[in-house]
Amino acid sequence: MALVIEFTCDLPNGVHARPASLVETLCNRFSSAIEWRNLRRETGGNAKSALAI
Repeated sequence: MALVIEFTCDLPNGVHARPASLVETLCNRFSSAIEWRNLRRETGGNAKSALAI
C-alpha cells in the first residue's frame, strides 16, 4: 500500500533556484517518489530535480 502525504504551502512567487536546490538535496536522501504540484496550473514536478520544481 502506498502512503500519500499532502501538504499545501502558498507560494505566490513560486520557488526560487536556491531553495529548490535545497529541496532537491533533501528529497534525494529518500528512495520514495516525491512530487510537487502546482494547483493553479494543474502541473507537477519531481522534487528530486531542481529543474522540474
